[in-house]
Amino acid sequence: MVSLLDFLAVTTLGLSSVLSSQTNPLSVVVSSFQPPLVLTARYSVNGASSLPFGKRIFIVRGGGIFSSKEETFEEDITSHLSESLAPTGGAFAAESSNSSPPVDYEAIGKWTIAYMGQLGLVYGFLWCLDKLVSRFNLPLPYYATIPFFYSFNLKTSIFSLLPNKKLKSQKMTQGDWEYNKRKKPSWTPPGFVFALMWPLFVFGLRATTAAMVLAKTGKFACLPIMVLMSHLSVGNLWNTVNNIERRLGPSVILLYALALTKAATAFAFYQVNPLAGKLLALTMIWLSAAAALETQTWRINPDPDTGKKETLYPARVTKWKTKFRWES
Repeated sequence: MVSLLDFLAVTTLGLSSVLSSQTNPLSVVVSSFQPPLVLTARYSVNGASSLPFGKRIFIVRGGGIFSSKEETFEEDITSHLSESLAPTGGAFAAESSNSSPPVDYEAIGKWTIAYMGQLGLVYGFLWCLDKLVSRFNLPLPYYATIPFFYSFNLKTSIFSLLPNKKLKSQKMTQGDWEYNKRKKPSWTPPGFVFALMWPLFVFGLRATTAAMVLAKTGKFACLPIMVLMSHLSVGNLWNTVNNIERRLGPSVILLYALALTKAATAFAFYQVNPLAGKLLALTMIWLSAAAALETQTWRINPDPDTGKKETLYPARVTKWKTKFRWES
């Protein structure tokens, strides 16, 4: 909580700062009693209407004005507050960074809606395929369904409600990109290993084993394949959080969720075709290594704004914003 000294400073200094021969103070509002203390002083010009003409925002520390800025009535104080908490703010910024940022419930809500929405869209698509196959008595040759499932590995993102490439408002300048560039653990495999393991080993076995299950069930929209689709949906969510929103902490948690859904998929496949389940389980080796790599990356890359490790939960911070595809 804010000290009495801060509260007295905010009321006395705030009022005196707007008093002049040209202005009339209308109100002084303490916007926050949690550090940092924020004061908004609204005033009007002599002879003008009774509506507020402007406001001055203060951030108070230790009984004194730490920062102040003149703003128009329409402007939001959020941008000024975030600027005052930047690393260049000195001791006050370091002091404020000790408290954990609030949870971004909006992001959690949108992620949940996107995950469930994608699953619903995929199920509807596969259900329509089943109806089409049944209506026209179409054959489902094993070797023809492998490319179908492989394409799902590559393009399930078309069902995602979240962007998988940067929106115009999310694109960063080169300077911003360097600012967010991450250090890699010393044991990170060379790039060609990723180029081989993901498309050939992981995607290849997903497609092959899914085709094996389809050959047994005769249906696309069946429980084992929908468990696989839930795994792919988590993968799309991870891609958005890690590569689009650049939230390193939550992306670590999502990678472990990806591993759990992969294990659930292997188990579901095993119930239908034991060989398919065993083959898919092999990809857990690579996924476990990827999760360990991401965890170490998180440990050695502190948030550049605070100098501390990013929170594993989604934090409500100005630089991070979750948007649906249709949001600008």
